[in-house]
Amino acid sequence: MINGNTWKKLGRDVQEMLKVASMYAVTQRNMIFVRETAEACQELIKGGTQMIRTPDDILKNFLDEWEKIQAEYAKKDPFYKKVIDSQRKYAELIVPFRLSWYPPYDFAGKYYWKDKVYLK
Repeated sequence: MINGNTWKKLGRDVQEMLKVASMYAVTQRNMIFVRETAEACQELIKGGTQMIRTPDDILKNFLDEWEKIQAEYAKKDPFYKKVIDSQRKYAELIVPFRLSWYPPYDFAGKYYWKDKVYLK
């Protein structure tokens, strides 16, 4: 999130330090966010909140509608289209790989904590 002209004026050593510090900060924030969210869910459940998993048909409908919405934005805005196309190209590489090679995360989770799953 640095102005491109300012970035170009920085030495390569400073650019690299900023890259490493940024990655560290994002990684730390993500890990803290997951913990805080898990703790908040525990509080909600203890307070009587019932959490219900969104049904697959609703999730599919969401994606179907999203495809329509983003297609409209892409028609109107060339930059938006460029970003969406770039994201899709990246996902076309990464997602099939992950679906093929990564074991399902819930397999190990359910092995150890199946009786503690919040959503039914």
